[in-house]
Amino acid sequence: AVPLRPAVCVGQIVQHERLADGRHTILLHGICRARIERIDEADGTRLYRQATLRPIEPPSRTPPRMPEARRALRQLLLRPRVQRMASVKSVMPWAERGDIPTHAMIELVGAALLQDEPARYAMLASGDPWERARMVAQAIARLEGVVAGAEAQHPENWPKGLSWN
Repeated sequence: AVPLRPAVCVGQIVQHERLADGRHTILLHGICRARIERIDEADGTRLYRQATLRPIEPPSRTPPRMPEARRALRQLLLRPRVQRMASVKSVMPWAERGDIPTHAMIELVGAALLQDEPARYAMLASGDPWERARMVAQAIARLEGVVAGAEAQHPENWPKGLSWN
């Protein structure tokens, strides 16, 4: 069995489709972040693991409104270098919608822009929405740096056959 990390996302399957090749397409609605407290591995009577979980964030806690974080992330997303990225263009409609709570907007932007696995896991494991907003802001700043580095390259000076693709 593959070892599990302590932080997990608890979700509800809202749509499931078995594909002809045996794989599955699953649409999962995330409900909360949790930590694994205990795992019972599969045994002769059960083919799956069972776990005891504890929510990372109290279920009764109402997420903060966070207007400052929303403004800061929106300003970062609107920077010209950042706007050149297709992944940013895909999340801008969500970032612009006032009916989406800031904590949900942070999750959407983070899911689209945090590509490295350690950063994605750190965001999942964090119980602090302000910390998650900082993580997303740092990721946007790093992406802006990558675009700036690409702009500094001059294709006419590249060895034949090389590019940023």
